[in-house]
Amino acid sequence: MPSKLEKVRKHVTKKKGSKINSLHENSRDAKRLRHAGARDDRVARLKKIHKSANRQWLERVFFFQESLPDVLDPLDVAAIQAIIVEFLKRNDEEIEQLKSERRAGRPPSTRFTILEQEKKSEGKEYESGFWVPNLQDEVTLQKLDGWKGDWIGLANLRFLRVDGEAMVKESQFPPSGASGASKKVHFLNLPYEKYPERNIHTVSMSKDPRSDLETAPSIEGGTIELVVGSRAFTLVVHESVIRPASAFFDAALNICWREGSAKRVVLPEDRADIVKLYVRYLYTSKIHLEQTKSGAYLGVANKATNLPEYAILADAYVFGERVQDVTFKNSILDAYVARVTEPIKGIFWFPVTTVVDTIYKGTTASSGARKLMVDLHVKFGAAHFISDNQDQNNKDFLADLARAAMQAGGWVQANVSDSVGILRHVKVSKYYEAAAASTRKP
Repeated sequence: MPSKLEKVRKHVTKKKGSKINSLHENSRDAKRLRHAGARDDRVARLKKIHKSANRQWLERVFFFQESLPDVLDPLDVAAIQAIIVEFLKRNDEEIEQLKSERRAGRPPSTRFTILEQEKKSEGKEYESGFWVPNLQDEVTLQKLDGWKGDWIGLANLRFLRVDGEAMVKESQFPPSGASGASKKVHFLNLPYEKYPERNIHTVSMSKDPRSDLETAPSIEGGTIELVVGSRAFTLVVHESVIRPASAFFDAALNICWREGSAKRVVLPEDRADIVKLYVRYLYTSKIHLEQTKSGAYLGVANKATNLPEYAILADAYVFGERVQDVTFKNSILDAYVARVTEPIKGIFWFPVTTVVDTIYKGTTASSGARKLMVDLHVKFGAAHFISDNQDQNNKDFLADLARAAMQAGGWVQANVSDSVGILRHVKVSKYYEAAAASTRKP
């Protein structure tokens, strides 16, 4: 089979004749010849490592490199999805050929089985997030174009996870499942019979679960009860965990008060799901909530609709304000920005109307959450961000928004498709509140 270089050389010779040996080094044809030669070198290197453990990832990146446009402009999510679909179909013809060649009653060939399993595995990966080079990043596009097919060279690129619902998330190198992505722990001087479930002497870990003891939450001492809502839903939490985190609970559990002696705090006006989210955060430092992956329920006619996460995060921030946990509130702001930078079906969604109203009604004028809401509207706002129903628009927010817009020199709407790149470099810490001295561990 002729190489790419041979094809290009034949085409240029037909056009230029004997002048092919006197091309200007910066001419279009000379660049095509160099690019074709470099591609052949990459193909040759890729064949040499065909049997390596990371072959599947190298072949994937190579496919995306070959799919790059002539002009290296960032691709939108739909274009990236189109390349993924083409990649998933790359073996369809061979699968159909092997299927037609198989005689009746005969088992499938090994090659057919491998291709079928590979296609099924990649299809499942696409449902949850397909690992691809970040074709929305100009620097990565340039580096990918010059990539020479080596595994270590991929460390210079940025990667994404893109799923069938157009959800985009930052990823990392090496990907989960690659040989460089896990550590091999060898069981030395241990009798193999103690581990009958293992048929090898190694086990893979995607992440080292160990951590310094000093960073662990304190679980010494007694527990307290949080009685939440009108139905008196009860949660149990260690006193040594909740008191250093929250000035409210620290004061309420003072032995001088009834709650302190009874080890029981009643929160009749709060919601159980929000308090559970808070307690989980106290132990894990993570905001655990269900993430929206489909925009099907969002009515096109009502573009002022909020994502479910935004309402939950607003209520959680107001709860953090009430219990005076600054670290928790700052983490909620991080969660807001993380959610904003993840498009759904290629569309970016922002907290608006009722979510903004919840934050304004439950916070003070100096709140970082208020400032974040105003900045999102000033930089990325559109007319439908403000509801036609005036009862849903908080008056204090509208006043802050007008002042901020005028201070910014007028209302200049940003290209929303650029918001991921812009917000990725925003320091959310500028919206943080300064935490008072605390014994809380990170």
